[in-house]
Amino acid sequence: MNKILEIVGWTEYEVLITNRLPDLSTSVGHPEDLDSAYMCPDLGIYPKPDESCSIYGVSSRSRVAWASAEILIEVKRNARQSPFSSHHNSRSPFLPMGRERRLGRGQIAEYASEVLNRQHRRAFYMILFV
Repeated sequence: MNKILEIVGWTEYEVLITNRLPDLSTSVGHPEDLDSAYMCPDLGIYPKPDESCSIYGVSSRSRVAWASAEILIEVKRNARQSPFSSHHNSRSPFLPMGRERRLGRGQIAEYASEVLNRQHRRAFYMILFV
């Protein structure tokens, strides 16, 4: 994905794998009490750190940083976990009511809340792969 960022001219950004290490400043309870997979987006697009102060470390696997996330990317490996329906009609609504789907919507809403609590923005965009 970093190659794609280069192609589109986002050379000052990089995609980091953030699915294992939650941000220690997560506002929902204490990070050690959280299900770490729940508050860790799978990937994130972040500004590349400068040489003088690296908050990411040297690995492409990094801790979530709500305060500097540009775009978050969540991957759902099972269509039953998809928070939205792509085949919506009167019998199949856009917001399905299955438990896993409601949890998925809650999860991405929490991500947006964490970012918007730390950044002065009017909107925040995420990418969801199913």
